[in-house]
Order: sequence, then C-alpha cells, then structure tokens
Amino acid sequence: MEMVKKKGGPAVKAKAEKVCQVAKDNAPVDTGALQESGHVVEKEKDVVYQIVFDAKSEGSSDSYARWVEEGTSKMDAQPYLRPAVLAAKGKD
Repeated sequence: MEMVKKKGGPAVKAKAEKVCQVAKDNAPVDTGALQESGHVVEKEKDVVYQIVFDAKSEGSSDSYARWVEEGTSKMDAQPYLRPAVLAAKGKD
C-alpha cells in the first residue's frame, strides 16, 4: 500500500497544482489578491493536498474567498474553485 501512495504522490500533487491554476484563471479579478492567494498545501506526505485561497481584505484576519465562491445575501456567487474541480473530474 505504501508503494502505491509514493508512486501516486507526484501525480496527485500535479493534479492539485493544475486544478489550482484553473481556479486562479477562473477567479474574478478586482485587485488580483484572490488569484494571488491560491496555493496548494501538502496535508499528508505525497498523498493528500489541499487547494487554498485565503485572500483577506485590508485590516481583516478573515478570508473572503469563500464568500466569492458561494455568494452572500448581498452578492451573487462567482464560483471559481468548484468549476475547476469538476472540470478535473471530467464533469464540466
């Protein structure tokens, strides 16, 4: 089992990097902070990777990336990450 994980590691990371790049390309641009904040974090060595968008408004410690993706009562959703994930799964 461990050998499978090791062999899959680079492929899994490459897929995560590609999905992250597509999400960055999909992200709406105002200041560019949302696009720039996208990155891949290794959560479990060579097995689990997380795509993170953590842009914050000036003076805030909270990321607004989720609210752009999902929308709010005052703002329509502007999905960028979900479409990238679905495209990678072949479910455009």
